[in-house]
Amino acid sequence: MSDSKNLDKVKCKLCGKEFSGGAYRIKEHIAKIPGNVYACPRSSKDDQEKCKTAIEEAKKKKKKKVTLDDELRQTVNVHGSGDMDDVIELEEMGSRKMQRTLGPMDKFATNINPESRPLPTRQQNINDALWKEKLHKVQQYIARWVYALGVHFNTIANDEFKLMAEAIGKFGPGVTPQSQHQLREPLLKEEVDRLHGLLKPQEEEWKKNGCKIMTDAWSDRKRRSIMNLCVNCKGGTMFRSSKDSSDEAHTGGYIFEYVKGCIEEIGEENVVQVVTDNAANNMVAARMMKEIKPSIFWTSCATHSINLMLESISKLTRFKGTIQMAKDFTIFIYAHHKTLAVKFWNGVIMCLNVFGPLVKLLRLVDGDKKPTMVFLHGELIEAKKQISDGLKHVEKNVKPILSIIEEKIKGRLDNPLHLTGYLWNPYYFYKDSSQASSDEVSNAVFKCVSAFFPNDVNTQCQVINSELAIYKNKEGNFGKPWAIIGCQKEDYDPVYWWETYGNAFPNLAKMAKRILALTTSSSGCE
Repeated sequence: MSDSKNLDKVKCKLCGKEFSGGAYRIKEHIAKIPGNVYACPRSSKDDQEKCKTAIEEAKKKKKKKVTLDDELRQTVNVHGSGDMDDVIELEEMGSRKMQRTLGPMDKFATNINPESRPLPTRQQNINDALWKEKLHKVQQYIARWVYALGVHFNTIANDEFKLMAEAIGKFGPGVTPQSQHQLREPLLKEEVDRLHGLLKPQEEEWKKNGCKIMTDAWSDRKRRSIMNLCVNCKGGTMFRSSKDSSDEAHTGGYIFEYVKGCIEEIGEENVVQVVTDNAANNMVAARMMKEIKPSIFWTSCATHSINLMLESISKLTRFKGTIQMAKDFTIFIYAHHKTLAVKFWNGVIMCLNVFGPLVKLLRLVDGDKKPTMVFLHGELIEAKKQISDGLKHVEKNVKPILSIIEEKIKGRLDNPLHLTGYLWNPYYFYKDSSQASSDEVSNAVFKCVSAFFPNDVNTQCQVINSELAIYKNKEGNFGKPWAIIGCQKEDYDPVYWWETYGNAFPNLAKMAKRILALTTSSSGCE
């Protein structure tokens, strides 16, 4: 049994030195960053740069989060619309100015109020310690509320929770919680009105470039369902979700009527796709929708589909045992460096080579920060290539995995929108035009053009025979050096790229911008 004093020790594989501090310290050790640890005498320049980069990225990520949280705090105003510098204290409401410094007696005399950090004083250390203690007390009350009501832990990371906490802190002592009636009626109505007000300017843009719109079915009592729904407007997204335990809500017909109502509300001409998970009732609704609205695409949630890939691959004998062992070993790994010598790690490397590319893709499509239609198909191709490379192209190892991936793609992630988005993303097309010119991709483009310009053969011919040909041949603005360079980085903005270089081809550019601005998952509305 290991000595408890050595549980937090780590050992450098390069020089063999042991020290405490975990992963961060060993990065400093290998990177030869002075101050906290002994520099590794055997780390190469490449090793040093990798560790320095990892440390800097972690610092940037932490700094960015602090900055975003501070900006969020600044948006809170509990004093109405008046000048913040001219606020009158209302003692009958329990409001008071925040004390900016603390002394030793505050530990016994001051009410809990962690609104902000104290300004520097001569007793900086005492103040810091007292503020930490007061903040810890507040956090205990919050934790107690979470545990007592079974609130999900991820609620704490929600921006609305942070705004609520900041508002309570700025108000000061004496906050009176609202009644259930206030939550059900006046406050709910106010919030619905506020959201409708926020949506008005965006709704005016739907017919132009579209926008991302989020709403919830609690604002419309007539609509009830247990499903989460993501309706993609042209160039943007409208999220709807609601909860109901009724059996009726499970049926494909009910879902169809629900989605149909959403489409009619925002205008059929403004909708490109509906995204849901792959449940059978959603697929029934999709077939019904196709019969009456053939110009609207119903796509499967990419997040759900990729999760199905990972789940099926993890059940293969080659990976199942290793994954179970990994679960058992996770707690030990950082504290027991001897486990690094187990042969077990050969299996881990194989798992990383297979699951790593798919998990990277999962993180991409599961986010709601930027549209993902533009990258889904291309990254699926790249993931399959990386998996094959990681398994040294040994057919008996590669074939069962790729078979699972293709099985989960079929009927889910091979929609005309996915393939057309791949063709119209110059990040992929300009690197390798061969795959984007396949019959499968061409047929997908034909279907999208027909859906965007129904019963308009002249415009369809203009897009396919003229404008698309110019893009494929990199003619005109599409062939400019800065156009080619401008789409080489993965983080470039494809919609802006089309706005810049495709404005001479209005029909093609209109389609490209609206398709490339779409999401591929319904997880954002959950």
